[in-house]
Amino acid sequence: MISTTFDHAPNYLPSYNIAKGTVVRARAVKPGALPSEIVTNTYFVFPEGAAKYGVPVISLSTNEDRLFDYEDGIFVAGKDFDDWRATHPADDPTYTANANFERSGVEFEKRTHLNYFVNGVEEINQDLGIRVRGGFSRTFPSKSMSLYARDEYGDPDMDYKFFGDLPYDAFTRLVLRNGGGDFYGSTFRDDLCQRSCAFLHCEYNLRSLQWHS
Repeated sequence: MISTTFDHAPNYLPSYNIAKGTVVRARAVKPGALPSEIVTNTYFVFPEGAAKYGVPVISLSTNEDRLFDYEDGIFVAGKDFDDWRATHPADDPTYTANANFERSGVEFEKRTHLNYFVNGVEEINQDLGIRVRGGFSRTFPSKSMSLYARDEYGDPDMDYKFFGDLPYDAFTRLVLRNGGGDFYGSTFRDDLCQRSCAFLHCEYNLRSLQWHS
């Protein structure tokens, strides 16, 4: 029930019960010995079982303050917005305000844990880095997120064939998109347009694509 936009009293927070997973993080501790590695698992316990979801399910878990802390959280307007508002008391924040969720770069990458399920079977269980991604879409309640696999998190790759029509079975980074400008619509318009126009072999700027990666 924490606002992830400029709104202090947002109307998008649910007023009804929602189905949620339960994250369990545990480690073994013994006097006189080093503690074990932290083990993280997500459990979805529903009457329908694995049949509840017809698409793959992603569970991201991390310390709450990494996303929602007033000063350091990257999913909230936070301190950056209040500092901006103090010097722009009458301005519309829609396109001009600073906010914590506008922060970009590796210095604002937060450690998180990924559990990835397909047809109820866990395919990935590993630590990753996460950043907020996008332009104006960062102001939406749900953010696009970039996931980064690194040696420092325990594994340099996400070993899974996410895209069946491509030959790749390992990825160092992935983007979880919030639909961009189509956030309040179907959320898949960009993908539909790209698939519809794929046969046209349109020219594109490779340098631009690399910059956006």
